[in-house]
Order: sequence, then structure tokens, then C-alpha cells
Amino acid sequence: MADVAPPAAANGAAPQSKQPVVKPDKPDEDKYKEELAKLEKEHAAAQEELVSASLHVMRTVARRR
Repeated sequence: MADVAPPAAANGAAPQSKQPVVKPDKPDEDKYKEELAKLEKEHAAAQEELVSASLHVMRTVARRR
């Protein structure tokens, strides 16, 4: 039969006490908006690079036909 550890209560261990629930602080909305704007700008630049690369590939393939 497989070795199985006994439940914590069976080996005399006291149950752990619950810690009080602490609500997180409200996030800084201005900081969030600044970070979001920065990331949206980076995302738009990355998308533009992908579109440019795709157009280049499509033109290259079209010339070979």
C-alpha cells in the first residue's frame, strides 16, 4: 500500500489561525493612464513595423511571379 501522510489534525498540529483580510490600496489612476499611453504607443509602433514587413514580403513575392 502507498505511504500516505496523515492529516495535520491527526498528528497533533494546531490549525493555523486566519489572518485578517486587508483590502489593497486604490491604484494611482494617473500613473496607470501614463503607463497605458506609453504601452499603447509602443504597441502601435510594433504593429506598424509588422505591417511594413508584411507589405515588403507581399511585394517581393508579387515581383517574382
